[in-house]
Amino acid sequence: MLTADAALLDALADCLESGNTLFEALEKVATAGSAAEHWTHDVRRSVRTEVPVAKALRESNVLDDDELLLLSADGADAVVASALRAVALRRRRSLARRRAIRWALLGPFALGALTVVLDPLPNLVTGGAYFWPVLRGLLLLVILALTVV
Repeated sequence: MLTADAALLDALADCLESGNTLFEALEKVATAGSAAEHWTHDVRRSVRTEVPVAKALRESNVLDDDELLLLSADGADAVVASALRAVALRRRRSLARRRAIRWALLGPFALGALTVVLDPLPNLVTGGAYFWPVLRGLLLLVILALTVV
């Protein structure tokens, strides 16, 4: 699947709503940068001029299977543009959800690492073993992290 961020899909939806054909819209989106140019080149390779926009996007493998459900098979360009906006919003929410989960997991693991490092500190002052308890605690923290992830 060709991955496209939400901004590219929004830009494509804007161009389609303004009355551009798919090829004109792809040319305008390609001016956004090198990643957009590469993405539009890959999409343009798999699109034929005589097919509707929804079918062309289906054939170009731009959207996931669950995102394809939002596109009607023979919808008008304005309908496809609103569906692309819905897909872009869905991708933004998914990215925000993944980012929030990552940060939510980072806090407890950072606290655990701090605890593992500081817990044997009295042993260092009293002359006891420090390195082995820290190493054992960090190893257990890594095993826990691999289990969670």
